[in-house]
Amino acid sequence: MQGQSLLVAKALLAAFFALAGACGDDDSHTTDTDTGPGVPEPPGESPETPSVEFLVESDPMLGQLPEGITFYDGLIYTAWSATGEVITVDPATGAVEAYAQIEVIPGLDFILGMAAAPDGTIYAARAANPLEDPDQSLGAVVRITPPDGNGGAPTVELFGASSSGFTFPNGVAVAPDGAVFVTDTTEGSIYRIPPEGDPDLSEPWLRAPELAGNSADSMFCPTPTSIPLLAGANGIVVDGDEVFVGVHDQAQLVRVPILPDGTAGDLEVVVRDCDLLLEFDGLALDRADGGFLMTVANGVRRITRDGVASEVLTGEVFDESANIVQSGDDPNVFFMVNVAFFSAQESPMAARPGVLRLRTE
Repeated sequence: MQGQSLLVAKALLAAFFALAGACGDDDSHTTDTDTGPGVPEPPGESPETPSVEFLVESDPMLGQLPEGITFYDGLIYTAWSATGEVITVDPATGAVEAYAQIEVIPGLDFILGMAAAPDGTIYAARAANPLEDPDQSLGAVVRITPPDGNGGAPTVELFGASSSGFTFPNGVAVAPDGAVFVTDTTEGSIYRIPPEGDPDLSEPWLRAPELAGNSADSMFCPTPTSIPLLAGANGIVVDGDEVFVGVHDQAQLVRVPILPDGTAGDLEVVVRDCDLLLEFDGLALDRADGGFLMTVANGVRRITRDGVASEVLTGEVFDESANIVQSGDDPNVFFMVNVAFFSAQESPMAARPGVLRLRTE
């Protein structure tokens, strides 16, 4: 499994940092974006519901490749993966504001999944490349504590890490008790970080074959993925005493109960569908019906609580769609991101990274 993990990290990070290196040292990350809900959709997009529109179209050449997204108190929070800059987006206007800075080692680290706690604390996954500098590049989850109300800045600090693994933390979710659950995509596992944090997690909460990615010589689905990765556990949701995880290469959603003592119960596959769910990435709970919305590279899918999958939207507006979150103000609205780092590497002018708003009805 460790050998497979290194192959995954190498493939992803080599592609990503080839692009990030081309971004230069320009620090004007929040000022050169096309913002506002009036950004036109490409020809052929239907205005009928469900519908999608850009709130922010960002610039890949400035490292503006958003992967994580969360929502708190009327604002969207996301981060430019290559630079570590956390921003807010106002859904009403598309206005972008700088919020915090996560320390990243250029060429080694980038920011993936994000989640907000009920008090406004933001947790973000910082993935690392252990092949380049194993003494410095350590996968971690950072905690961003909001200002105290007296005009100060948010506090950014290490929340969870592991010297024995945890190289590619990806999806992030906050449990009702304040614990933070994180997927590690390269090793096919889930970590649980206690509410007080843990700088040296010794073992994952759960590692299972159902959370693994493809191996170098076999695939779970007959159709190859469109991106050169071997990727397992990805998007994650905690709903009460249940953890739900999307598995990228296995095209499936799994459920894991949280037992009374906090340990993992028996994993159950909710649904597996190589046609609809391959390249399973982001996952969001739909509070309206208890089901889920999830992203694949070129669209959005719905999964009911009892495991029925269906298409919501597919189209060119989606460019390596990543994480997704439900609005806290309107249960029929979801926000999501296009990370677009493979398409940006191939053709920066054609890539469409940014923040989008999806209306389900």
